[in-house]
Amino acid sequence: MKLITKLSMVLVLTIISTQTYSQDCNFYIPLAENTGVIYKNYDANDNFQGRQETKITKVDTHSDHTEAWINSKQFDDNNNLLYEGDFGVKCEGEKIVIDIQSILDPSMMEGFEGMEIRMETNDIVLPSKLSVGQKLPDAQAKMKVTAGGMTVTELTFVLKDRKVLAKETVNVPAGNFEVYKISYDYIIETQAMGMINKMTFKHIEYNATDIGMVKSETFDSEGKMMGYTVLSKIL
Repeated sequence: MKLITKLSMVLVLTIISTQTYSQDCNFYIPLAENTGVIYKNYDANDNFQGRQETKITKVDTHSDHTEAWINSKQFDDNNNLLYEGDFGVKCEGEKIVIDIQSILDPSMMEGFEGMEIRMETNDIVLPSKLSVGQKLPDAQAKMKVTAGGMTVTELTFVLKDRKVLAKETVNVPAGNFEVYKISYDYIIETQAMGMINKMTFKHIEYNATDIGMVKSETFDSEGKMMGYTVLSKIL
């Protein structure tokens, strides 16, 4: 479940916006320093699993794009810090570009300490405006780990079949929101010692204009809910 939790850390970048810039970035990123959100995670039986806190720590505005740096913390259900990370996002025109490497679980990367890692990526792109029926581009990261010239493992992470399903109203602890419902598949494939293992998860996101993600749900390959995340508080 750690990989799924780490993915939700990326999803929580969709924070409330209160400022306007030359780029139309309000839908997903506020681009305002010291703004942030708190999300709470639950399993399929509504048991509290932990929370995520994110905050914009720095914003740089350029003539053709704006960059923001985000600090994200993940806590378990006993308020213990599981991990903390910093990564950047970029606003280019009417889209947000997020490095797909930010979905990778830090604990997994620690297992490859001292090894050579080669990464090929196709980053996550989020348009500033959504419409029902719209298809969003796939995103992918391919990682090859070697030691002593020998391949240890190869991993592929794919966000596939991203599409806007509907426009709805949802209620979460932070309030009521008009949202766009977005679905996509999250596929994890590993190759090691000649063996291939593939896992597929279905994700549903509920995104509000000028707020971003207010809720997300994760399902297994059989369509059974594994857990969900809700917007708890806007900082």
